[in-house]
Amino acid sequence: ETASSLHLSAEETAIKCSNDHDLRVSCYCEENAWRLVHRCLFHSDPPKGNEWDYHVIFISNEDRCCPMFMQRARPKDPREYVCWDYHVIVLRTRKIGVEEIDRGNGTNYATSEILDIDTWLTPYPCPLEKYLNGTFPHVDDELDPKYSPCFRVVPAKDY
Repeated sequence: ETASSLHLSAEETAIKCSNDHDLRVSCYCEENAWRLVHRCLFHSDPPKGNEWDYHVIFISNEDRCCPMFMQRARPKDPREYVCWDYHVIVLRTRKIGVEEIDRGNGTNYATSEILDIDTWLTPYPCPLEKYLNGTFPHVDDELDPKYSPCFRVVPAKDY
């Protein structure tokens, strides 16, 4: 069963779906992101909120026309882009313990991953750099700057 086929509350679908991709309801990225965060923070065993910091990211631009590649809205050819007025995804970053800091130069090695159940990119969750390069490959090209993505990052606990 998927989230779209169940007549349950958002909390119930976050808990009852067997995996994150079953939470997906097409064209409801804000709700999908909320369910993902709710599931990760409150209903995983053990709670993933103990191991990861979660943020919700709103992606758009001033013209509300943001081209994104590898989106499930293009099932025939994921190599083509979709222009979203906005899109919402989840970022998780592994919490860094003292033992994970390179004492030589103070560098930490946090792992950041994107949870976007609307992407074709694998693996899921997708490493941040791979997600950005696969979803926005055109940003470094001669793209009209008005189509460049803007990101608003909100702590998941405030979402």
